[in-house]
Amino acid sequence: VTGACILSETTGFLCQTYLDGNYFRYVVSGTFDGGETWTDMGLALPEKYDDYEYATAFFPYFEGDRGIVFIGLADSLEGSDWNTTVCCFLTEDGGRTWTFRE
Repeated sequence: VTGACILSETTGFLCQTYLDGNYFRYVVSGTFDGGETWTDMGLALPEKYDDYEYATAFFPYFEGDRGIVFIGLADSLEGSDWNTTVCCFLTEDGGRTWTFRE
């Protein structure tokens, strides 16, 4: 788990990172029924980011219905010459829909 945000008795978000072959990937899940069910929010990166070896979602943060989830990317986890990028997904409706931002 790389981040969590509980907004109310019914709504919350969870960021997780997992190993997919040789690549680290993430999933952001949300609940709108108090944790009874969790749904993948579908926060997929544009295709141009597919070659990054490490992609993780972290720090979900909300102020009212406006929220942000940061995505950290690295093209290698070895050595000191990493090419890193941070981008994000934004929501204005309490996490029901998200928009990617570079």
